[in-house]
Amino acid sequence: MGMFDSIRFSQPMPDGRGFDWLQTKDLENDLVYYEVSADNKLLKVATTGYGTVDYLNPAEPVDFTGVMECYALVAEHRIGYYKAKFLDGNLLSLTHTGIW
Repeated sequence: MGMFDSIRFSQPMPDGRGFDWLQTKDLENDLVYYEVSADNKLLKVATTGYGTVDYLNPAEPVDFTGVMECYALVAEHRIGYYKAKFLDGNLLSLTHTGIW
C-alpha cells in the first residue's frame, strides 16, 4: 500500500460521518498529520506519536492548491472516499464521492 499522510477536518463530513483521522496520498506521503481548522485553513500538525497531537507546538500553515482525495474505513471492508478542494491552503469544498 505504501506510505500516506493523515488528515482530520474540524467541520462535519458531508455525509454526516465523523472520523478521528482520514488517510490521503496527495500530500507528502511521509506519515505526516494535517488538519483543516474551523476557519478552513490547512495546517501541518506536530505530533508526539501515532495520532497524538502535540498541542505545545504550533501547527504550521500549508500552502496547498489542488484536489486531495481522502479515505477512511466506514464499515467492515467498506471505505468512504471524499474530495477536498484547496486554494492556497484554504478549503473551498468537501464532497463525499462514494463508498467502495
